[in-house]
Amino acid sequence: MKPQNITVPALERALNILEYLAKANRPVTLKTLAGDLDIPIASAFRLVKNLVSRGYVKEHAGGQTTYVLGGQISFLAVSYEQGISLQAKAEPFMRDLAEKLKQTVQLAVMKNGTLQYISQTLSASTTNVNVVAPLYTPLNIHTSAAGKILFSYLSGEQQTECLHKMQFTRATEKTITDAEAFVTETIMSRQHGYAVDMEEYAKGIGCLAIPVFSRDTCVAALGITGSISNYKNTEHFSFLLQQLQKSAEELSQTLLFYA
Repeated sequence: MKPQNITVPALERALNILEYLAKANRPVTLKTLAGDLDIPIASAFRLVKNLVSRGYVKEHAGGQTTYVLGGQISFLAVSYEQGISLQAKAEPFMRDLAEKLKQTVQLAVMKNGTLQYISQTLSASTTNVNVVAPLYTPLNIHTSAAGKILFSYLSGEQQTECLHKMQFTRATEKTITDAEAFVTETIMSRQHGYAVDMEEYAKGIGCLAIPVFSRDTCVAALGITGSISNYKNTEHFSFLLQQLQKSAEELSQTLLFYA
């Protein structure tokens, strides 16, 4: 069964207005815009005013009221480029780690108070348990190593806001389900410079995550995931940690160079 295309007329018109202004590349009157897009003038007025209030369109100074794209468009474009840039710069480090450590390698960021994986590289090793995380999907912070280390670098105000939103649902018997215990864990994670997930997300699975910086700001977490046996073995854990720290530091240096 083919998925249905669902359209929202008002949204379609708003997007058409933005694309029209981008192509016009000049100030346009409401009458011209409505006529060219075949939108009733009253509807065009309401849509444009909403876009102006959100910063996606702005009124252009002059004798007659005209409209151009607003600064919020630039913000979206820059955010998109930064996301792509981060993934592109992380990719060679992630490939190298997956090959060397025989682990799944993941890159995560905090977005709107939730954890999101934006890139991952699976290990080609047949001995590793590859854990495939959904990309660009809001995930619980408290069940992952990446979530813990990213949370630890938020401001106090941001942490409080996150905690109000968080539901400490239990994924396994080892999941942290108490806010105070979680905060204590993240404080220790920041002190150590890394965070772990020891079967807190899924039974039999362990994770390790290191912060990635651009200048002095933590912008992402570079992590590895695999069989819990790799993380319970002290000697092997030390090896994994050393290699992950090295790659995270080199990625941070790369981001600093291009900042």
